[in-house]
Amino acid sequence: MTYERDMELLKTQNELMDSLAISVKISHGEALHVVVNDLIDKYKASVKRGDTKHIDAFSVVLKFYLGKDGFTKINK
Repeated sequence: MTYERDMELLKTQNELMDSLAISVKISHGEALHVVVNDLIDKYKASVKRGDTKHIDAFSVVLKFYLGKDGFTKINK
């Protein structure tokens, strides 16, 4: 593959993604729910991989959102 072809494929992909994008209005609470669930998934994946570089950062953020008891529940 050439650089030009790679760039053309990337441009086509970006155009496709833009054409598939939709605007959605959700409440702040629902946005938090989505974000926290994504953080939980990323935290659990980091724990499973043994990725010590990010586990502590995810722990701090999740304890902020879930509280100590909520954080304990996701680790069971």
